[in-house]
Amino acid sequence: GALDAQALEAARRAVAATERAVADGGDGEIVDAEPRLKMVSNSQVDARLVAALAALAGSTQSEAKGGRLAQSDIKHAYSCIIARCQEMLDQMPTSLMEDVALLVCSSPEDPKADEPEEAHWFNIWERCRDLYDWPKSPQEVVDGMSGNASAMSYELRTMVEFRAYKKMLLVSAQKDLVV
Repeated sequence: GALDAQALEAARRAVAATERAVADGGDGEIVDAEPRLKMVSNSQVDARLVAALAALAGSTQSEAKGGRLAQSDIKHAYSCIIARCQEMLDQMPTSLMEDVALLVCSSPEDPKADEPEEAHWFNIWERCRDLYDWPKSPQEVVDGMSGNASAMSYELRTMVEFRAYKKMLLVSAQKDLVV
């Protein structure tokens, strides 16, 4: 449904107040350099995004409290972010497990590809295997996928790596955000 004008105005004020607080804390250059609201590495969420979502969730209650956001509204904002992370993961053609398995098991077509990159993805597999109860061998996952995963072009490998890193960010946000 459409947002009422009061809720939208409360969200705008919450974002403006957060921007002022960030600027007063010395991070104003960051806000000026990046006007988009987003999630960043280590599951950190832009405070302006949290403020806007929290204000939308409880605009009338926060107005009664002098513009302060209630803890329950902040928790609601985190719940919205977690749900959006899952929506984004669900829209991707492969899972994080499949992408990491592909990166571990495929050899780049470039003969100059270095072994540290392969070791990097294997280390990620090992950490994720323990965290998310993945199979012991990434080859098991690759064998269950359609297509040939034995070699990837540089372009395809770069795309799969980008997608895997994006998924790691989304998955870690879901686990790290406190609701």
